[in-house]
Amino acid sequence: MKYKFTKSALFSFALLVLCSFGFAQTCPYSLGNDTAICQGVPINFSLIVPAAATGFTQTYLWDNSTTTATRNVNAYGNYYCKVTRKGTNKVTNGNFSSGNNGFTSGYIVGTGGSFGPISAAGTYLVTTNASIAHTNFPSFGNHTTTGTGNMMVVNGSQNPNTSVWCQTIPVTPNLNYNFSTWVATCKGTLTAELAVLQFSINGVPLFLNGSTTQNTFTPPPQPLPASSNLPAPWALFAATWNSGANTSASICIVNQNTTGSGNDFALDDIFFQEVCEYTDTLKVTPKPFPTGYNAGLDAVICSGQTANLNANNGDGSAFSWSSVPPGFSSSTLNNTVNPTDTTAYIFTSELNGCKKSDTATVYVGATPVPSAGTDDAICEGQSYTLNGNPGGAAVFGWTSLPAGFTSNQATPQVSPLVTTEFILTASNGNCVATASVKIDVNTSPVADFTVAPLDSSCNSYSLSFTNNSTNSLSYFWDFGDGELSSDVTPIHTYTSQNIFNLQLTAKNTGCSDTKILPLKIAFSENSLFVPNSFTPNNDLKNDTFYIPKGCLKSAVVSIYDRWGQLAKRWDTLSGNWDGKVGGFPAPEGVYVYTIDGFFLSGERARKKGTITLYR
Repeated sequence: MKYKFTKSALFSFALLVLCSFGFAQTCPYSLGNDTAICQGVPINFSLIVPAAATGFTQTYLWDNSTTTATRNVNAYGNYYCKVTRKGTNKVTNGNFSSGNNGFTSGYIVGTGGSFGPISAAGTYLVTTNASIAHTNFPSFGNHTTTGTGNMMVVNGSQNPNTSVWCQTIPVTPNLNYNFSTWVATCKGTLTAELAVLQFSINGVPLFLNGSTTQNTFTPPPQPLPASSNLPAPWALFAATWNSGANTSASICIVNQNTTGSGNDFALDDIFFQEVCEYTDTLKVTPKPFPTGYNAGLDAVICSGQTANLNANNGDGSAFSWSSVPPGFSSSTLNNTVNPTDTTAYIFTSELNGCKKSDTATVYVGATPVPSAGTDDAICEGQSYTLNGNPGGAAVFGWTSLPAGFTSNQATPQVSPLVTTEFILTASNGNCVATASVKIDVNTSPVADFTVAPLDSSCNSYSLSFTNNSTNSLSYFWDFGDGELSSDVTPIHTYTSQNIFNLQLTAKNTGCSDTKILPLKIAFSENSLFVPNSFTPNNDLKNDTFYIPKGCLKSAVVSIYDRWGQLAKRWDTLSGNWDGKVGGFPAPEGVYVYTIDGFFLSGERARKKGTITLYR
């Protein structure tokens, strides 16, 4: 199995030793393939050897002398573990808890005598205490349960090669097995009195572990003095045996000492188990990160604009793009992006599973959305208030075409002389936007007129109006007496006397001008007509000077010469002057007249003027 590691905040994994044990399996196992980890990445993972299968036990010895199933790895190097696997005891009734069952023996079960059940040589007894089997034996119990469990107590035979205990066990070929048993001397303080036990499998003696020459085993003697009859200590015999091609193991214990004095012993906890050892090594080495990579330069754009990402993968073998906030990915080096908000674009370069990243940030400025209002029109001489909105801009200002106007107010007042485009420029840093409005300046009309009398009477007065307006398309007359007209040159008759505000409004596209003339209408005054000359030469043409009656009710007329002398006076509406003074013709020249009377309306009628007398 191969493991691939990538950069992370903490490198952590558990590597299991892939091996389970059973009779049909061999001992070797694997710590896994050698592992390469990205250089500089913290190393923290575990090698774990699983527990042995049911029926087996395992021990562990790692390179750092730890003995648990787990080894922590936090640096580069070589890591190895020696695993020792042991099976369960394959000996049937190895602790004699089932009495005489499960084994064979060349000895016989003791039946009694002067010293107890095994008084005779070549006998044995499975019992809980040595003194029960033979009264001369010290009192001591079995090896493991401090005297409450069974053991095999033996009175040594004087016949050589007599098997004490034998049992045949099935084995798996080509495996190692541990054999062991505990032995205690029952009687004997001298070497000659001690049992000489030989352990064999399939007829081949076993050598004591750690020895290549010792294939017999003598347990320790009883402590001195012999008269104390103290128990001897239990001693362990242990050996390792390889099954080779064998499928069974015939285990036998033989006492090679045939002396009749002493030569008595006890056996307990006979043990035979499958065992194997195997060491495996795992190498942890560094591998490099990519170099020479970069995400390109940061960029500053305005909302709605695009930016180019130009990355370099250096010596990387693969790469990828991502972003914060998320939403962008790409499999190409160079990309065009249009983020709506400031975004960090993360370029990740990879070499043999080792990843490094670089970031290019695209800063997005808010582009303002200014409004300059709608196009409009004014008349010459008028002012206009611009309706600007900077649209969220931090800085804004107005300019104009034609040039000449500037303002940093949103709604300034302008008075253009000609049609003008006003431009509102709004900016947030480098993000600039403009809006414009066109203000048409229309030529204003000039309202003008003159008034001329047409006809008058005692109760009406007709006037004609001459329209002298310029730059006009339409006209509106207001005569001040409630009467209106849209004629270019109207005629109007007043039927009442007053001072009327005569008003003419001249219009063109969107513009107008008004002229107002106060007009006094007085019927009586305007109907008093006085001639300015006469010729009293008796040719019957203009021979007299008189005042037309008109609207007069009464009048006194006086005529004075150049020296102020009264030449003529009359007080009737039918009176006149025939050009004579005192009955004699008056000289040619200019004379002054005065009129003093009343009109029919009751208004006082007064007038003074001159008249020229011609002959």
